[in-house]
Amino acid sequence: MTRPYSICIYGYPAPLEEIRWSLEMITFGLERGFRALPHVNVRGCLNVNHAGTGEIPPCDFLIIHACLGDFHLDFQALRATVGKTVLVLEYPSPLVDHNFCFREDSRTGIKGRTTILRPCLKDFLVNEPKDDKLVLLDHNWPPRGGQDFSAWLYPALEPLLDEGYRFIQLGGEARELLAPPWVTRIPVLPYPEYLAATARVGTFIPTHSGSYNHSLIDMFARGTRVLVRGSMHLPPDMVRDIRLPVFRSGDELRDLIRQPIDHAGWDRKIDLCTDMKDVVGVMDAWMTA
Repeated sequence: MTRPYSICIYGYPAPLEEIRWSLEMITFGLERGFRALPHVNVRGCLNVNHAGTGEIPPCDFLIIHACLGDFHLDFQALRATVGKTVLVLEYPSPLVDHNFCFREDSRTGIKGRTTILRPCLKDFLVNEPKDDKLVLLDHNWPPRGGQDFSAWLYPALEPLLDEGYRFIQLGGEARELLAPPWVTRIPVLPYPEYLAATARVGTFIPTHSGSYNHSLIDMFARGTRVLVRGSMHLPPDMVRDIRLPVFRSGDELRDLIRQPIDHAGWDRKIDLCTDMKDVVGVMDAWMTA
């Protein structure tokens, strides 16, 4: 018989119809997965932006899924009411008892870590027929610190208009760069609507570096071709393991887009990702060991 235990999730809870970013999606997957386990008592799912140390109920495990700069917990005080603390994020932290990391290469010197690559909600990632002439650009950011290269992409892609290609771009911050009129903007949408709006995209191009890129996983796992710029900072294990084509110039990018898309082998692609149900399974095995 599996030993019962209690948890509290500390992250970004939101109902499915209101999820608008990846941290909310992962929190949703964690809560749904643990509530499905009969031996687990979920004492609460709290928002890091509204709950502090004093609001966390007594529990065996506090599961934190939050950007490291978003929460300021008194870990010493938590020792009185919480058995162990765990962090679920791309980067580990020495503050917690154990880390479940989404990257192999991140801060490898920190002890107490389990790597879980490419987490996602597989039941939402349906492979629909793709439009090879439809190209999606990730959302762009204000031009600070070289984080975004949408302004570089627009002139590189414009010659493809004469070949029948169409371009759409995800919405984002209000201070975004202005896109050319031939780029159709998709507003920020709840997660299910965002998936529906991008279901037939043939090619996806990330537009900014980041510690992780869940949009890339959403596309790859549904059979969309993902092209990445060589100078972008993305998790090396992600680029290596799922063999993402890399471009370094406008000519290389256009040549890659013109190549026929391999629509076979979708099951192999999604198998390289980890369903949130399996993420919870790995965590549960550690907690009951």
